[in-house]
Amino acid sequence: VMFIPNGVDTEVHLDFDRASQFLEKNSVNGPFVFFAARRIMGTKGCHHMLKALKKVNYQGNVVIAGDMPQLPAYTKQLEEMSKGMNVHFIGYVDSKEALLALVDQSEVFFFTSETEGMSIMLLEVASVGTPVICSDIPENTAVFDEDEVLYFTNKDADDLAEKFTWAQANREEMANKAARAKLRISKQYDRMAVAERYAELYESTAKIASPDLV
Repeated sequence: VMFIPNGVDTEVHLDFDRASQFLEKNSVNGPFVFFAARRIMGTKGCHHMLKALKKVNYQGNVVIAGDMPQLPAYTKQLEEMSKGMNVHFIGYVDSKEALLALVDQSEVFFFTSETEGMSIMLLEVASVGTPVICSDIPENTAVFDEDEVLYFTNKDADDLAEKFTWAQANREEMANKAARAKLRISKQYDRMAVAERYAELYESTAKIASPDLV
């Protein structure tokens, strides 16, 4: 068995103008921490983030991007949890360039999924160079080492609160982690590097199948 990972485009042009429109429309002023998903659903773990931030009495901006109306009960749960906090639900960001510009401007990206495949979103976030706090599910730990992202125990808001507190107190080390994660993406998960691995696999398979034709 040969394993070839997912790959991402590491040369995306970031659309800061469109990102600013989302922030201005939702009255986000100043620094913010960020959570984003295509659909805001329970397995993405947004509630763990809100619970952790409430535990540490976080007063900063919290920006949550994603499609929420599909799951009204969960949406209501998040809205209730966010009362008394400076949380901004900005809806689904329909442009990858704008989404990654928001990631780039955020202080920390929370990736709190309880379960995933090999997440393209996580790879794209790391490719921007933003510090990441993410769950320690196997699909994440198989990609990054502890010196590249800050892991918390999956589904454990108490541990997430402790890790976020550490991140706030150690911003330089978080920036160093982010730089190492970005370097790993450029070396191992860039889409062109992945494409070359597929080409090598096809070529080697063709030689075995029809050596006289290659």
